[in-house]
Amino acid sequence: MTPETPVEPPGLDEDDGSIAALLDAAEDIVNAVGAEMVADVERERREAQSPRWKRLFKRSRKKDS
Repeated sequence: MTPETPVEPPGLDEDDGSIAALLDAAEDIVNAVGAEMVADVERERREAQSPRWKRLFKRSRKKDS
């Protein structure tokens, strides 16, 4: 004998905009991190293309944090 299918929790089938808002917020986070990662990769590629002596003797920059 198969048990009855449980009742869906309230709110999963309602279209009140909360799910869309959550997905929009998640998309904003992913987009922000994605842009930062692209910038990091581009910086690393530029550094890798510079002459070796420049990489060895470069000045370290202080980060504003």
